[in-house]
Amino acid sequence: MSSKKIMIDKNGFVDVKNMTWSFSRLNSFYTCPYCWAMNYIFRREDSMQNAFAQYGTLCHEILEKFAKNQLMIWDLVDEFKKSFEFMITNDFPPNKYVDLRNSYYKQGIDYFINFNGFSNYEIISVEEEVKLKIEDYEFTGFIDLVVRDKTDNKIIVIDHKSKSSFKNKEEQKEYARQLYLYSSFIKQKYKEYPKQLKFNMFRKKKWVIIPFKLKDLEEAKEWMLKTIDKISKTKEFPVIEDDFFGQYLCNFRHDENHKKGYVLRI
Repeated sequence: MSSKKIMIDKNGFVDVKNMTWSFSRLNSFYTCPYCWAMNYIFRREDSMQNAFAQYGTLCHEILEKFAKNQLMIWDLVDEFKKSFEFMITNDFPPNKYVDLRNSYYKQGIDYFINFNGFSNYEIISVEEEVKLKIEDYEFTGFIDLVVRDKTDNKIIVIDHKSKSSFKNKEEQKEYARQLYLYSSFIKQKYKEYPKQLKFNMFRKKKWVIIPFKLKDLEEAKEWMLKTIDKISKTKEFPVIEDDFFGQYLCNFRHDENHKKGYVLRI
């Protein structure tokens, strides 16, 4: 266990008032409550990344360095090849149709070989830190890329994603909440909302474009507040029922109590 203070209030509930919230901290509560408790209540420091997360981090870092002019466009493939072996240290899950490690490697090379940069945009900021207050709660995060469209001078918020696609409109909406919450910061700092939220699905070389809608920003804020309220009333944190996620993706899959049916009670 970490020596950091356990985040429980005097009544034995999660101390939500003293937490700083992020999209990941909110959304991961629904993914695996047990893992959430290990991360954010007990603040354990022995969490394990998975190969997919490591791959996403690698590609994010390369795109970040390019946007900051720390890498030239002709350097990207070599940087990816050089970094892949020592950054992707965990095994990909078994797959009867394809060697996932090899597949992800080839897709990364293909993306960076064909990458054309962000020439249609003026880059405003890269990995900009978000700090704002939503109702009574501190919210933070990092925006992958904030740009202005050169054709109309409007702001666009870009998020790099290693997912091949969203499963459906509902999943797309769930991911878009993060960028909508960031849009409050954009309005606060740049005095305007973005015209679009864009997901750069780099592994498949696709863009998912979401026109900004104020009602969806309000929905994202409402979702955030309802999630915090739900967490504040929770004392039971079960292990995720999803076998694949639990075995290969969850950050505490190595924990001795991480098995289907186990419920952590506080």
